[in-house]
Amino acid sequence: MKRFSLALFTGAVAAVLFSGTVQAAPVPWKFDWTPVTNPASPPGPTATVLSDVASSYATITNEPGRVVNTDHTFITATNITVTSDAETGFPDEFTQHGNVTFILKLTDINSGLPPVTFNFTGTFNTTDPLDPSTVSSESSDLQFTPTGTQDVTQVIGMNEYHIKFKSYTPPGPPGSGNKGSIAYRVTVRNLDIQKAPEPTTMLLAGIGASFMSFSAWRKRRKQANQATIA
Repeated sequence: MKRFSLALFTGAVAAVLFSGTVQAAPVPWKFDWTPVTNPASPPGPTATVLSDVASSYATITNEPGRVVNTDHTFITATNITVTSDAETGFPDEFTQHGNVTFILKLTDINSGLPPVTFNFTGTFNTTDPLDPSTVSSESSDLQFTPTGTQDVTQVIGMNEYHIKFKSYTPPGPPGSGNKGSIAYRVTVRNLDIQKAPEPTTMLLAGIGASFMSFSAWRKRRKQANQATIA
């Protein structure tokens, strides 16, 4: 009898240990970034951020769209290089023309819905007089400050997308191979996952089933013994 009850209890615990939440397949989605410095100009492969002097500027790239299959990743909104003919020690400052909008088109592929557009804004202008945003022929101290909303959550189809500004990496001096970048993080959560019961609930259910089976076994055995005695 003890062996029988122990076997049933062990089976119940094993059922809990080897069960778990149903895992969803990776979600396929597509992203496409376009930076805009002048809303009147059509988007191109690059955009120009002018300093106070037209010969000193930053070039920001249009990152073409691509499809990914993951529930979280960093995505680069743009790569950045600087150009300047300002003399060393007399850099040009960004104060007026450095505002930029990064347009993200995000497509949830499985839903078949059209892309959803998100606008994130920022500025390369000086925001701290003690730490100006400048560039010269041999230096780059280009600052970037996110502005407006930088943390957005949107449901598209059966998936929830969370997009958040993550980092700015300044570019190296003019002619440097070290490009700067602006990155965002995207997290995708599938809203249609059917979760298995909580482990505690499953354990109680398993133990209950074990004792029910044990009770039925005792009843059958008792009846069999009574029939033998008769």
